[in-house]
Amino acid sequence: SLMQMSPNPAISDKMNQSIAKIKVRYAMVNASEEFQEIVEEAAGDDFEQTEIPEKTPEPTPEPIGENVQVTSSNATPEPELTQEQKNMEAAKEGVSLVYMPQPGDVPEISGPAVILTDKPHIIPENTSGVAFDGDAVAMASWEVLYSYPSHCFPVRTLSLFASDNEAGYKIQQEMGTPEKWTERALAEIPVGLLDTIYAENAELAKAAYAALKAANRNDSVEVICAELTEELVSLMIEDHWLMGACVGVNMNEAAEDMLKLAEQLTTTGAVSVINLEIGAICSEDVMELYQSGVTEPAEIIKQLLNR
Repeated sequence: SLMQMSPNPAISDKMNQSIAKIKVRYAMVNASEEFQEIVEEAAGDDFEQTEIPEKTPEPTPEPIGENVQVTSSNATPEPELTQEQKNMEAAKEGVSLVYMPQPGDVPEISGPAVILTDKPHIIPENTSGVAFDGDAVAMASWEVLYSYPSHCFPVRTLSLFASDNEAGYKIQQEMGTPEKWTERALAEIPVGLLDTIYAENAELAKAAYAALKAANRNDSVEVICAELTEELVSLMIEDHWLMGACVGVNMNEAAEDMLKLAEQLTTTGAVSVINLEIGAICSEDVMELYQSGVTEPAEIIKQLLNR
C-alpha cells in the first residue's frame, strides 16, 4: 500500500543483564534459527535439545462399589508440597524454553517452562515468561518511520505485512514472493516518488532489501522493520542506505533472561515474568559504531539499546 504519513518521533532504550546457565530442554514454536543459536551459546555445555513430551492425562479413578469397604489409617499423612516445591521437583528433569508462541498455541508440556512471547497475556498461570508488547513494537516502528532523518512530509510508503488474516496478504501471496512482488512494485513507482518500505518482520525486510538492491535505485529508499535481529544489523553494515532502521528487543538479553528464569525454577521453584523494553536502531548509528571498531552485530545491538 502507498500511504502518506506525517512526522512524530519516538525511541526507547533497554539495559542488558548477565548470563545465567542451567540445563534446559529447548522447545520451539515458530522457530527462529538465530534465536536458537543465541540460546545455545548462552547456555553453553548445559544446553540439550529434546522433544517436548506430551502431557499425560491423569487416570480416571475407579468408582467405589457397594461391596468395597473403605478403611482409614492412623499413619501420619505426607505434608502437601507447596507449588514452589512442586516446581523444583519437576525442574529436575529440565526446563522447556518455548519461543514466541501465538495466542492459543502455547504447547501442553510436562514440567516447568519459560515462554518468550510478544503477547504477554497468553502466558499461562504458574508459568515463567519473558515478554514484550508486540503492538508497541509495531507502533514504535511507524514512529521511527515518520521521524527518519531523510523523510519530509508527506512520507510515501510501500508496506509489506505478514498477517494472513487480511485480504491484502492473500492478494500479496497470489502475486508471488515478497521479494518478487516488491520488485514489480518498485518498477511501477517512478524514481523520486517513494521514500521508504515498511516491513512487518525480518523475513519481509530481507526480501525488500534484496529487491531494492536488485532495482539499483538512486532515490534513497530504505527499509524500516518492526523486528530487530543480528542479521538485519549485518545488512545495515553492508548497505546502510537500504536497511534504514529496526525496532524490537535485544534477543541476546531475552535468551539470558529465559535461562535465568529456568535456573530460578530449579533453585527456588519461583515463577516470574520479565518484561523487556523495546528499542529502535538506525543504520547511521550502526555505522558510527562499526567505524569506531565495534563490528559484531550482537555488541552493536547491546550498545545502541543501552544508550
